Amino acid sequence: MKFINKFKVNETLLAGIIVFSLLVTVIYFGNLSGTETNNEVTDVNSDLWIPASKYIPVDAIYAAERVFRDGAVLGITTVLSGKRLETGIVQYPILTWETYKIVENKGRVNINIEYPHFLGNKNRDKVAKLNQYIETIIQTTIEKDRKTLESMVRDDPDSFESVIALSAGYRLIGVTNGIVSLEMVITDFTGGGLGNHDEPVTINWDIKSNKLLTADQVFCSKNYTELLLPLVRKQLFRRLYPDDILVGDWATPERYGWEYFLLKKDGIIAVFPPYEVSSGASGIVRVFIPNPSAQNFLCLP
Repeated sequence: MKFINKFKVNETLLAGIIVFSLLVTVIYFGNLSGTETNNEVTDVNSDLWIPASKYIPVDAIYAAERVFRDGAVLGITTVLSGKRLETGIVQYPILTWETYKIVENKGRVNINIEYPHFLGNKNRDKVAKLNQYIETIIQTTIEKDRKTLESMVRDDPDSFESVIALSAGYRLIGVTNGIVSLEMVITDFTGGGLGNHDEPVTINWDIKSNKLLTADQVFCSKNYTELLLPLVRKQLFRRLYPDDILVGDWATPERYGWEYFLLKKDGIIAVFPPYEVSSGASGIVRVFIPNPSAQNFLCLP
């Protein structure tokens, strides 16, 4: 009989402990559910309230160092603004330029862009179209990101991932036969674990004809893609581990159209966006094909 009474006492005590634990749990998680207010997100690990606009890890200096770190491998010495480059053409013998910047850090928007603006001096018309071409790329990208952010905030206004960080950097490769070759990399951070998106922009601009040159206008043979692919593959195997190379649609002459390439006085640089020939961890992949291998394919205007 005593055993039964004792059991009932223990049972009552146990039930009380369970009820108390449930109450504590409800109160604790109830407090957490009310912390996402005023576009602020609670970091439960550190108990800090962090404004959404602080979740922006990208800036132009960091992006430039990260995406252009292969200069030594490719034999590229980045030419800084304020320098003078000889063009090799009488109408516009010296190329000069300044670095234009667009900087904005307000709320959920972080923009840090650097791009070249070429100075025409007496021959301003020779670079006016080039400047306009570059400006259009930059402004179009900014407008696209603003619309993306509007949609993200509308769908999830309190999420720390509803931010946009846009940065861009550039490097001037040089001038070959009056053709200005430069590369820009536009980097978007749109939240999430895979939020960084690097997009290469390669420009080969002929000052003589005042226009952008495509691969078909630079390479001689009609089957240049078929002839150059073995050289590209060879350099990719030197540049990457064999296991890292993705053999996809790009590896056929019909699909690989040299959309991204740069001209140097001593060769050609083939540029591949992320995920095209390797994993995302490899980022933008570039390979250099020296003149002894490539010069027979080039017919520069």
